[in-house]
Amino acid sequence: MPMGEPAQEWTYGDLDATFAKCKVVYDDTFVHGSNSHHSMEPRSALAHWQNGKCIVYVSSQSQSFIVPPLAQMIGIPPSDLVVIAEYCGGGFGSKGNAYPIQALPALMSKKINRPVLLRISRAEEYYNGSARHGFQGRVKLGFAENGKLLAADLYVVQENGAYNSFWDFRNAGDALAMVYQPEAMRWRGVPVHANSPLRSAQRGPGYNQLVHIIEPLIDRAAHQLGIDRVAIRLLNDPVTGSPGGVKRTPTTSCYLKEAIRCGAKEFDWENKLAMCGQRKGSKGYGVGVGQAYHPAGFNGFDGLVRIAPDGKLHIHTGVGNLGTFSHSGTSRIAAEVLKIDWADCVVVRGDSRKHLPWNIGQFGSNTSFTMARTNFVAATDALNKLKEIAAQQFGGKPEDYDVDGKRVFRRGSPGTGMTYGQAAQRAIALGGKFDGHQLPEDINPMTRDSATALAGSGLIGVAKDKLKVGGETAAFAAAFVMVELDYETGKYTILDFVGVADCGTVIHPAGLQTQIKSGGIQGFGVAGLERIIYDPQNGLPHSIGFYQARPPTYGDIPLNMRTCAVDLPDPTSPMGTKGIGEPLLGSAASALLCAISNAMGGHVFNRTPVTSDMILNKLYNIPQAHGPLQTNCQ
Repeated sequence: MPMGEPAQEWTYGDLDATFAKCKVVYDDTFVHGSNSHHSMEPRSALAHWQNGKCIVYVSSQSQSFIVPPLAQMIGIPPSDLVVIAEYCGGGFGSKGNAYPIQALPALMSKKINRPVLLRISRAEEYYNGSARHGFQGRVKLGFAENGKLLAADLYVVQENGAYNSFWDFRNAGDALAMVYQPEAMRWRGVPVHANSPLRSAQRGPGYNQLVHIIEPLIDRAAHQLGIDRVAIRLLNDPVTGSPGGVKRTPTTSCYLKEAIRCGAKEFDWENKLAMCGQRKGSKGYGVGVGQAYHPAGFNGFDGLVRIAPDGKLHIHTGVGNLGTFSHSGTSRIAAEVLKIDWADCVVVRGDSRKHLPWNIGQFGSNTSFTMARTNFVAATDALNKLKEIAAQQFGGKPEDYDVDGKRVFRRGSPGTGMTYGQAAQRAIALGGKFDGHQLPEDINPMTRDSATALAGSGLIGVAKDKLKVGGETAAFAAAFVMVELDYETGKYTILDFVGVADCGTVIHPAGLQTQIKSGGIQGFGVAGLERIIYDPQNGLPHSIGFYQARPPTYGDIPLNMRTCAVDLPDPTSPMGTKGIGEPLLGSAASALLCAISNAMGGHVFNRTPVTSDMILNKLYNIPQAHGPLQTNCQ
């Protein structure tokens, strides 16, 4: 199992011939259990109608991106919908797009002509919210004598829940091809409907499930071939330009090898490795390394900025606020292009009445890359207009002028120029393209409406991101974990954690540290704690609270969680940035699973979560309570 015809498949290379030359071949089944998104704030929405417009306050990861689909659910044009989404309360993918609970208060409010608030309880969230896709499947891996992964054959059966869901099963194939770079590979997959609640994207959908499955098998190969577990990953890891997926699209940047080396040094891999195999009473130690990948950026969205007559720069952003403050971090590039002090900038966000542009939703770790580009092109448009206005006023060509953050002036003659505020006033007087009355043809209608509403209020910079990409923007992460395992109770304690990010240029060090640590903690939950138990009679979950579903608490994490970053720029990002949030979970969960395996002499469970009873059963040769390919009844 599985043996049937897949719904989708792809292949590259000569799979049979490549397997034939492998020194070591593994053929394993696997299970990756489902788990809830566990947002701190369950889904909620408040709506009322005013002067023919519907005003909705939503718990959403995104802002502009959800307006068209939510308007369609309510049955009104997007121009008649006001979306206020200043804060999210957590989402992890479950609140990336519009969802029906956001529309229900609007429809009810219209009927009774009063404001309506719909608040979902924690228990309700478990069955009308969403959960990660569960995986069952089979993987065959072939290694050369030096540890190089030569061939891979992957078949994923995805639990879809009761409705059409996300494409995690496809992403798993792309992740295997990218992270491990096999010479030949086949991917097959089939999504299956089940009597269970909705499944949807959760942090690193498919990419993270895949590495939780594969990383312990990489350790198995390293052990059998007598290779260090860090060394085998360095041998197989991609580099900048390495291809991924069936399309073999090259990465725009990849510094996973650097991340592994950085993490091994910070973790003190060699010395900690020497501690493994030593037993103190009922306890012993295990160390593990994990790695993961996720696409980390899009293009083609719009940027919108405005220099007001008082000289301040207003940066309009419709990206949403998942809690990482990326809306402001990625706005910094607009200030840098115009050389304006951050104290003179205003980030305009959170309310569609504030004239926000068409921007990507905040999901998939794309914000840093995507929004840096949109803000860059908008600020560049404003910069060009500043120079053009100065050239019209003082003579010469636009390229004869420069800016210093306060003024636009003629090179070689600093006294010849005007302040930003004066240039904004001149833009209003000139009209046309300078103050937003004349707009580019290729911008989104939402951006056009917003820029039109701002017309005449200052110098308007507006543009669509048409910068070149030339490959796949991808984020990578590595993690190292040390555990102490009690062989009498099956309980493990995480003693140490190091997380390393390959996120391009670091723009918010404190925010990145939080991302790495929080991703690690969520990974610990996926690897060893979180699960959903269903009532077999009606398909509803028995997990109706944090206690039953068991995400990590402070008691489950190490006191010392260390972080670092490669901090090398992606060449296709104006800020050098790319996303990072997704693969931090996958690398941490993988490292923990590998550390548990290491503490047990190399046994691989081939499933998640790995719980204390499973550990004890294996240690004392007791049959497991589950079958090899059972899930959601763990």
